[in-house]
Amino acid sequence: KVIVDTVRGGGRRLGGGGAQAAVGALIASHDGVKNCALFAPVGADFDARLLEGLRARGVDASGVRTLADVPTTPGEAIRYEGETMVWEPVGWDHWEELCAWAPPPESLDGFDAIHCLVEGGGRGEVDAVLEAHARRANRSPAQPPLFLSVEPVMHEVDAESLHGLARITRQADVVSPDLATAARISGVHGQRGGGPNTGRTGPPESGGLLGEFLGTEAAASWLVVPLCGEDL
Repeated sequence: KVIVDTVRGGGRRLGGGGAQAAVGALIASHDGVKNCALFAPVGADFDARLLEGLRARGVDASGVRTLADVPTTPGEAIRYEGETMVWEPVGWDHWEELCAWAPPPESLDGFDAIHCLVEGGGRGEVDAVLEAHARRANRSPAQPPLFLSVEPVMHEVDAESLHGLARITRQADVVSPDLATAARISGVHGQRGGGPNTGRTGPPESGGLLGEFLGTEAAASWLVVPLCGEDL
């Protein structure tokens, strides 16, 4: 996803996990990536000049599409109260329409790897990536399989959103949730009294949330990163 943040002095800066992941892929590859592209929807108010920094670093931003029926691109207005940074959400009224957008699946055909950021249970982006993944699998066995990395962001975990997300996590080679999402999925919140959004907890074989997320047949191949922090 792409968001636009307003910083001190009124300047606008490109943000969001999509932009960060695209630049991160280039840095991690030590310039070994031949083609790194970003696919994301933005609102009608989006200033395309904000993409110049990505292009200058070698990211193909032609897949960033303006949705004419979505008036605003979401973001955060960032200000300071003393030494404290305060984030105020701005322009999130049409987030659902942005999440429903999907890139044309054929536009993903030329890539060896896809990193998919998934909000909640996933919508358009999951559908497009799964179609591209299946199409690659049905091609010549001599062609290497599509490497799939998934980055889930879940503010709440429930059975419906987890079931939707499991469509793609069970196909993925790597799943890299942020710390809070990892804690919610694994049930750490519930074990520490963190709230009602955790559902059942337990290891995959017990049918808990983690089992739904990964699938019991995949559990042995996954590395569970230790979680820490008093706010979990």
